[in-house]
Amino acid sequence: MAFEDEPHTFEEVQNHIFELLEASELPQVYETALPAGAHPAKDKGYIVPYVLVGFGGKSPVAQRNQGITSSRDDVKWTAVAIEVIGSSQKDVRKATGIVRDLLEGYIPHPSWGELSETLSGDYAVKVPDSDVWPVRYGQTIVFNGLSNAVTN
Repeated sequence: MAFEDEPHTFEEVQNHIFELLEASELPQVYETALPAGAHPAKDKGYIVPYVLVGFGGKSPVAQRNQGITSSRDDVKWTAVAIEVIGSSQKDVRKATGIVRDLLEGYIPHPSWGELSETLSGDYAVKVPDSDVWPVRYGQTIVFNGLSNAVTN
């Protein structure tokens, strides 16, 4: 997926990252949360792993918020938070590997720097009274990068 016209807004670059993940071999990708009323796909009593994608805002990089241009056009830190959820640690690790392969070192647009993994961790949660395997495994990964994309 390439960008054709310049400049692109911060939101358009975020959409591009989301579309990259959606077009991958990941089974289910949603922005922020499962849609209302939606349930993860199931396979033989287990949920098929799914990915939640969240985008952070833009944080100043320069000390005392004083860059060489206006605050609107300064370079900022931004974050992409990914949560992979599934019925087994093995499935979650496989999907997490796909996410890492796609995003680590990825430059989503010329106005952005490389994305780099800055934080990750895993967890397990018991979900009682469920019609699928009652434990959900998950891994959260946060990627950070620099951006000077135009703000709407």
